[in-house]
Amino acid sequence: MVFLYIYLMKFIYLLFMILFVNIAFASFPVVDSISDPNEGIYKTIGYFMGMFMLVFGIIIAYAYNNKIMIKSAWKGFLTVIGLFVLFVTLLFTLFYFFPEDFNDFGF
Repeated sequence: MVFLYIYLMKFIYLLFMILFVNIAFASFPVVDSISDPNEGIYKTIGYFMGMFMLVFGIIIAYAYNNKIMIKSAWKGFLTVIGLFVLFVTLLFTLFYFFPEDFNDFGF
């Protein structure tokens, strides 16, 4: 009687595993794309190329034909342009409000 109970429990367990485990496995989404392990390096190199080489860095990033590097190069280039605009705006603001401080420079 005990052996029959053990075999019945094994059969029920096997039936449960066959029927419900496949349903649970198929319920989760399957990711098709695998991320590139060098993505961080492409971002860093692209950003520095855009910052220090400006337009030439963007052209080199396009030559590599890597979307991540191209986007990072544009971000680096726009960072430099933004800092330049901020610096020039600061200079014009200082010159407008304090023109007597700029007399030593011949303006």
